[in-house]
Amino acid sequence: MPRISMEALKNAKIAIPPIDEQIRIAALLDKLQNQTTEIRQRQKETGEKLEKITQTILKKAFMGEL
Repeated sequence: MPRISMEALKNAKIAIPPIDEQIRIAALLDKLQNQTTEIRQRQKETGEKLEKITQTILKKAFMGEL
């Protein structure tokens, strides 16, 4: 497995965007994280509703109501 020495790491040049760009990127990531959280919540709610509908359909089918 390739390794990097501490000296090479100390001397490495790492490009850092200007602060305004960092702020813009952070805001975008926050927005995407919020959207992801909302989508996961909707998926959970949809799954719960689907489970209830499935149970209702099966119950009605076994009772001869369909």
